[in-house]
Amino acid sequence: MTVVIMILLWVLYFLLLNTVYSWTVKSRMQTLIYEIAYEAPRENFDEIAVSLAENADTAMAIYRVDGDVLTLYAESQEKDGVAHLFDTQDIVELYEKTVEGGSVFQERLEDALQENRFSATQKEVRLLTAFVTQAPSGVTYFILLDTAGLPLTAFFVLMQNQLSLVSLILLAIAAGISFLLARHIARPIERISTKARKMSKGELALDFTEKSYREIEELSEILNQTTDELSKIDRLQKELIANISHDLRTPLTMIVGYAEVMRDIEGENTPENIQVIIDEATRLSLLVNDLLEISRIQGDDAKRRDETFDLARLAEETVERYRRLKENSGFVFEFEARGDCHVTADKTKILQVLCNLLNNAINYSEDSRTVRVCIAARDHVVRLEVIDHGIGIAPENLDNVWQRYYRGEGNHRRSVAGSGLGLSIVREILELHGARYGVNSTLGEGSTFWFELLHESTALSPERV
Repeated sequence: MTVVIMILLWVLYFLLLNTVYSWTVKSRMQTLIYEIAYEAPRENFDEIAVSLAENADTAMAIYRVDGDVLTLYAESQEKDGVAHLFDTQDIVELYEKTVEGGSVFQERLEDALQENRFSATQKEVRLLTAFVTQAPSGVTYFILLDTAGLPLTAFFVLMQNQLSLVSLILLAIAAGISFLLARHIARPIERISTKARKMSKGELALDFTEKSYREIEELSEILNQTTDELSKIDRLQKELIANISHDLRTPLTMIVGYAEVMRDIEGENTPENIQVIIDEATRLSLLVNDLLEISRIQGDDAKRRDETFDLARLAEETVERYRRLKENSGFVFEFEARGDCHVTADKTKILQVLCNLLNNAINYSEDSRTVRVCIAARDHVVRLEVIDHGIGIAPENLDNVWQRYYRGEGNHRRSVAGSGLGLSIVREILELHGARYGVNSTLGEGSTFWFELLHESTALSPERV
């Protein structure tokens, strides 16, 4: 900004100053001409004209014209006034030029001197103005005005000195502002950048707090939140690796162990041992399939194949299949539906959500083997709830149950079937649909997992489109 301002000032100085200065002086002389001509009819014209010229800091000489004779009528009392600049022949020539030019003639005196047209003794830079006016009495006056102002060369030198001083002041101000910017903006940003590079290399125990302008404080706060989230993700990732490693190692160990027993010990090739191998292989397959499923859902090519269907009917059919599947296990399945529950969504994925929630309820029901599914349409949404009366979830763990393969602190063993990724898959599918979801739970009393989809009429309304 300082450089731009300085360039602008110097460009204006070189291009416009001379023009503006000349225009201002000429304009002032034109005004003085009109004022003097206006006073010509008065008897004391000479005194008024001289007074006007002296107030304008201008030398003046008034000549009366009688035919070809010009007689000095009045002049200002300024030393070396305009009447002393020219001889008689010069005055006559100026009068003739003025009459030819339409009663007014203006010229810079230095130009006239350079052309050697006049024998003036003064060598200053002046603006010479000559004009002819006539009083009502018929008397003709020839008036010469000499603006004895500051020479342009000296004026330009003065302006250059002032601009140089202004430029130095601007540079000093710019240096001070640059110092403040470096101290209050650049340095905090540099410290934040250094810490950000450390964070990119995996160092997360960083504090980005900086006291500076509001924008920098907001940036440091966001980066602190980012490090907190990355630390949480890093911890959950380590837990995920530990849990998956355990669940992969245990079935593989049992498969290898039972296979070696069947190979080395005669008579151990029994259906029971083979069933153990089949069960553990199925468990491995379930884990791998769930990992592939959650990766596919999170992939860039994840797509919804929406259709309109009755969610209540889908839930009722699913509950009935689970009732037949678990009829010999002592589980009781209850179903309740209210209202029109038509929704527009990916039916296959929503069925997967329902099955995962039912499997979760079955796995954690423990002694109370009752699972309820309630669905109802209300407030432009269809809400589905899966309720169990099992072990429940501690309040501090409610937000973590949706994480991949989450376990309680210090617990990495499963006593129930499943891959540990069911609820994470549920979360990904529901977020893909933009659905609300959650869990309400009391430790030791059970849990209620729920989600809400927009009713068909709301999802297809013109306002939402």
